[in-house]
Amino acid sequence: MDNFLAVLFAVLPIMAVMGCGFVLFRIGLMTKPGTAELGRLVYWVALPCILFAKLSTGDQLDPPWTGLIIAVIAYGASVILVLLTTRSQEAALRGSLATISYRSNSTFVGLPVAMMLIHNGICDQAFESYFLLFLACTVPLFNVYSVIGFLMPHHGLDKSAMKKVGVGLMKNPLILSCALGIVFSQLGWGKALQDNVIMRSIDLIGQSAIPLALIMAGASIRLETLRSGNVHFWFWNVWKMILLPLIVYFICVLCQVDQNTMMALIIISAAPGAVAAVPMAQELGGDEELSACSVVLTTLISPLSLVGFLLLASYY
Repeated sequence: MDNFLAVLFAVLPIMAVMGCGFVLFRIGLMTKPGTAELGRLVYWVALPCILFAKLSTGDQLDPPWTGLIIAVIAYGASVILVLLTTRSQEAALRGSLATISYRSNSTFVGLPVAMMLIHNGICDQAFESYFLLFLACTVPLFNVYSVIGFLMPHHGLDKSAMKKVGVGLMKNPLILSCALGIVFSQLGWGKALQDNVIMRSIDLIGQSAIPLALIMAGASIRLETLRSGNVHFWFWNVWKMILLPLIVYFICVLCQVDQNTMMALIIISAAPGAVAAVPMAQELGGDEELSACSVVLTTLISPLSLVGFLLLASYY
């Protein structure tokens, strides 16, 4: 019962803040352009600040190789399964389903969940640095798999497309801030300079990242995008929120991974679909409406998915 309440009260505040963002948009205190601007502020400024501040002053850790290998295999297999089982469907639909099947809002939702689990005593303080490092590794993985999923049904992967992916990864502020934070940590600069005015300012900006990210995610929910999809749409959303986290859990058990690896993988697997998949679908020839619908559906399901699988993982 203690674990159940600790997990429940780790997830509920996050959903409540997202609900606040949804209500603010509905009553007109937030607008669509305003939500987009807030999203850019969070993505380009606030989240990079919190990632850099936490990683640069955290303990030096070895790369999370076991968790990363499991993520590469599980999420890669998910993309392949979609492309193999939907060959008779339109290319745009197949591309969106490939991303829907595995990609989570690991930064905007997953990171707050991880912080709340630490706060409620489910995970120890060392999990913070581990999860941030794991996040730094999975962000580029998600982007690469999404591009593969969107492009393969159309004309496959060409040199220009892969070059575009590479340039995009090198410009990604989350990846850059994580890399810089790791460098500062390894050199000991983060802890040496943590009382510096600049470092304190970065940390202060970073503290705004989680509430702003959740409000933005809630304000981005459009219930009107929910529509009846075909059997593939419903199956791959169920796969994303129930079957994939369950498979990841059993892989972790079979591999006898440590608690931090288990919790990190479960958070990322059970979190709702990423809002970033919608503009990516538009840019790479996917079904933008279907992607938006999936984000809403998985967000509505995610409280049950997160509580259920995190509770299961907490007894590991």
